[in-house]
Parts: sequence; C-alpha cells; structure tokens
Amino acid sequence: MNAWVTHGQLIDYAEEFFIHKVSKSSFSRTSQSFHVTFEAEPVDSLKIEENLSEIEEWNNLYTLQLAMLPEYIPSSLGEKILFIGKAVNILQSGQREDDNDDVFNSAKEHRIGIHQIQLFTKAFSKLTLMKEFNLPALEKVIEYIKEYVAYKLWQLVVIKSKLQDYLKLAKDFFLVAKVHFVILESI
Repeated sequence: MNAWVTHGQLIDYAEEFFIHKVSKSSFSRTSQSFHVTFEAEPVDSLKIEENLSEIEEWNNLYTLQLAMLPEYIPSSLGEKILFIGKAVNILQSGQREDDNDDVFNSAKEHRIGIHQIQLFTKAFSKLTLMKEFNLPALEKVIEYIKEYVAYKLWQLVVIKSKLQDYLKLAKDFFLVAKVHFVILESI
C-alpha cells in the first residue's frame, strides 16, 4: 500500500492487494469509441483518440476489487486509496511525449517533492510499528495524503490549465447563443 499511495506504483506480485491493474487491451476492447468533429477547425483524430485513451486509462486501468478488500477496511477508504494512487501516478509521471502540451509538461513542477514523500512514508512506517491495526490512524494518514494529492492535482488540472477560463468562455458562448435565440423568437 505504501508504494501505491506514495509513488503511484502497484507492486503486487502475489495479487493480494485490493487495487488491480487491468490490461490496456481488455478495457480498450470493451470501451465504446466516438468521434468528435468540428467544422470550424480541422480535427486531429489521433489527438482525440490519445485523449480518450488517457481518460479510459484514468477510469479503467486501475480498479478497486471489493472482494479483495479486507473486511476491516471500509470501501470508502478503499476508494480514497485508489484515487490517491491514480493521482500520484499522474503527478509523478513527469514529461509526456507531446512536447506541445504545456499543461502536462508543467506536471514536473507539480510533482510531489521528495520531502513530502518521505513524510508519507514515515506516517506509514509508524502505522506498521503499531502492535494492533488502528483503523482511525490509517484513515487519518490516508485523508492527509488524499487532501495533499488532490490539491496538487487541482493545481495542475484547474489552475495551470486555466480550466475556469475555458468554462467561462463556454458559458458566455452558450448564453450569447441563448440571447440570439430569444431575440429571433421575439421577431
């Protein structure tokens, strides 16, 4: 669990952990493909397929196997652990192949620092030194890590990619279209 939560790496040779990696071929065969076209600009279908592949990967590559989840760990905690590992995997992945993708190339600056990883590892070490399993202590550590990782991911996805600006543009576009529709309807 430590490697998954602190490094986004699934190390489970005996397949005993409740997070499982699904082979890419099995989820790409079952997913539906769709095409997006725009008349104003030419569409790079390869770029769209890559983006869809990344979305599929986030949603399907790693899964929580509830049957493998120990009965003393609630499923909500399992979901948090799954989210943390996925997010850490994204944040720590570094530079992508597409050098023109400034948002994800800047993921390097949003990586989790070595000091923070050491703090996470130290917290897990303290848990393993306890004589008995302590669920509240585990939940506290997981919640702390989740909040930190979610903040870093939010910085990358919302702030760095200027998501709010794009949403405002979309809202303004649709409101302008609605105003034109109301004006035409009143004529």
